[in-house]
Amino acid sequence: MRTSWLYYGIAATLAASWIVYAELVGPRDVMFLAPAPATLFAAVLGNLLARPFSDRLADYSARLVEKGALRKTPLEVAEELGTHLAMASAVAAAYITSVIVTAMTFRMVPPLFPMLFCLLPIAPMALSLASYGNRIVERKERIDSELPFFAVFATVMSHCGMTLYGAMRMLARTGSRLFEQMSLESREVERMAELTGKGVIESLEASAMNSPHEGYQSLVLSTTSVWRMGGNVPMTLEDRAAELLKSLEDRFDRYAANVAVMMEVFLIALLLLPMGIALATIVNPEQATGVLTVTTWALLPGMSFGMYAFLRLKSPRKPDEFDVRPKHLILSLAAGAATAAALLCLSLSMPLTVVFTSSSALASTVLYLMLRKRISEVEDGEAELRRWLRDVAEYRRLGYTPTDAVVRTRRHRYRKGFQSFLSSMASRVAMGLSLWEAGAAAKSWLTKVSVYVLNAVNVSGGGSPQLMEKLIELLRGYGLAREKARARLSLFKYLAYSIPFITSFMITMIIPIPSFMSMGLPAEAHGSLSGLLPGVSVSAEQMLAMTDTSMLMIAFATLSYTLMVNRASDMHPWNVWRVAVAMVCVAGAYAAVGPLADLVGRLLGGFTGAGGG
Repeated sequence: MRTSWLYYGIAATLAASWIVYAELVGPRDVMFLAPAPATLFAAVLGNLLARPFSDRLADYSARLVEKGALRKTPLEVAEELGTHLAMASAVAAAYITSVIVTAMTFRMVPPLFPMLFCLLPIAPMALSLASYGNRIVERKERIDSELPFFAVFATVMSHCGMTLYGAMRMLARTGSRLFEQMSLESREVERMAELTGKGVIESLEASAMNSPHEGYQSLVLSTTSVWRMGGNVPMTLEDRAAELLKSLEDRFDRYAANVAVMMEVFLIALLLLPMGIALATIVNPEQATGVLTVTTWALLPGMSFGMYAFLRLKSPRKPDEFDVRPKHLILSLAAGAATAAALLCLSLSMPLTVVFTSSSALASTVLYLMLRKRISEVEDGEAELRRWLRDVAEYRRLGYTPTDAVVRTRRHRYRKGFQSFLSSMASRVAMGLSLWEAGAAAKSWLTKVSVYVLNAVNVSGGGSPQLMEKLIELLRGYGLAREKARARLSLFKYLAYSIPFITSFMITMIIPIPSFMSMGLPAEAHGSLSGLLPGVSVSAEQMLAMTDTSMLMIAFATLSYTLMVNRASDMHPWNVWRVAVAMVCVAGAYAAVGPLADLVGRLLGGFTGAGGG
């Protein structure tokens, strides 16, 4: 009902807009108003056709509900999609057809702007279809990020005597904070097994068949097949876990390759834009100034936003908790704004490049200092996790329980961030909390996974020390895959610092060209250069203004590029100290433009004198 009223409202809007258009620019003829009633009639007709559309979409809606794990019935989804398709198609087709026919009847060119209104009914339909499709894609991506860790967890639990169904029940009840998607899958399996009358194996297989992820299907179906035949389930889970770890490495390789291509494209654009605009300034300063303004405030921000969104979409999910709150961002932005205001108060003629780089450097520094402790805990935890688990395994071999082993490891020396977390966790354990209750406050997601598996081993009876090796192997594979991807992207970190110097040097090679053209040259040299640049009319002041604006564009592009490098290499954007370093590099490059331009001018002048003699 809500969907149909939405399209009735859209049809009324289209009818009203056409009436207004007819009153403003159309002929005074009542027939010219024909698109308005035609659109309203089409909305009524589309609503009548919605039921046949819904019936045809029943099978498709059932697959959407199953693959997307939607909390709706297939009938509800079919009715919603049928109404969207029927009414959107009817309203859009009737409006555009009636507008064209009416314009041709009155011997007019079909008006472009009113015709664009036909997109109004199409937009809700497209958004609805995209939202249902996105549910499936999102579910698949979430399973993809959690499945290797779940497979290792299930393998460890199977060695402790627990079935795959038992591991999923434990995850559904205690691991929802850690494995968001896999806990949902586990709750669905438990619901089917206990409420629908299906058996455990049948529920697992039904969950696998309804999942859009092939790896999850392979894990569950191969396990249930071996389970039915009385085979070695732990070995089967180990094999599937090894395959999933290999797929995780391949995913990091693909991610690094895609990011490298994107970074190279952005870098090429960043190098060519300033040089092209500087050359255009020599020929037509007024037009080049407009192009530079559009590039700085529209093209580069749009391109940066699009590339960062692509990077965030393709980045492997790693839900670390940095607890970045609005107050952190507000304080850092306030520090940057105060710096900019202070510089402008000192001198209204202060170059905007200096204002932007100084305020950005201070804002990023303030933000990093507020988040440094959290970032340190995440990074130190991931660096020390494998060594800590080996220490726990050694204590287990000496006969200590997992809880006692964790408490004893706080005497060891680890990195500061992880040592602080471990001391806090050991204190909570000493107060009687379980390992998971004591360690759930970790900022690093990998640390949480390790503590959760260790707690599950402890709850299930302690297990053997060799079970720790399964988890260590997972962390080793994950760490190697991530370090390999980070190594492929490390070059772009240094390029972020060198971009300002490269582009500023390119600009300084162009600045002396107008003065070089005005100097006394041999006839053949002057003729060839004037032939290349016949309309040189730029003044020194215009070249300096172009230089200032170009460096401001370079500063903004360098900031965007550095944020993308942070996201690509660290899986989060909060190591903003690199932004401060990059802004210092931009400021240094800007300060070097004048001396370098003078040096290049002298060299060209000496060359000219020698040629003239």
